[in-house]
Amino acid sequence: MDRMQTRLVRTAMLTGTMLWILQSSALAQEFPTVEIASDATLEAQVLIFVPVTYSCPADTESLNILVDVTQARGRRFATGSGGVFDTPSQLNPDLICDGTFHTVDVGVVLSVEDSTTAFRNGSAAAEALITACPASSECLSEVDGPVIIRLH
Repeated sequence: MDRMQTRLVRTAMLTGTMLWILQSSALAQEFPTVEIASDATLEAQVLIFVPVTYSCPADTESLNILVDVTQARGRRFATGSGGVFDTPSQLNPDLICDGTFHTVDVGVVLSVEDSTTAFRNGSAAAEALITACPASSECLSEVDGPVIIRLH
C-alpha cells in the first residue's frame, strides 16, 4: 500500500470510529420519564395530591413536573394544576435525579377561574409533564396521559 492509500484507510477508520462514538452517546442519553398513579388524595374539594413516579438523568440541573386534572360533574367541570420544581435558584430536596425511579406527591389546586364546580370523590382525567435539563445537553420532556385517576 502506498502512502495515499494508507491515509485514506486511516481517514475512513477514524471517521467510522467517530460516527460510532456519536451514535453511541446519543443512544446512551437518558430521557426523563413520568407516570401518574391511579389513585389520588382529595382534600377539602379544592386540593388533590397526585402521586407521580419519575426518573431523570443524574446530571440534571433543572427539573419541572407539572400535573393537570379535569373532572366532569354533569355539565359542569372542575380543573386544576400544580407542579414541583428543582432549579439552581430554588432547590427542592424532595426531587432526586440519579437515573432511578422516585415518587413525589404533586399538589393540584382547583382553578377558580376555569372551574364551574369543586373536585369530588370519583374519576378524573390527569396529565403529567416532566422536563429535565441536564448539564450535558438540551432540556428533554416526556408526557403521561391523559389517564383516568380515582380521587378519594
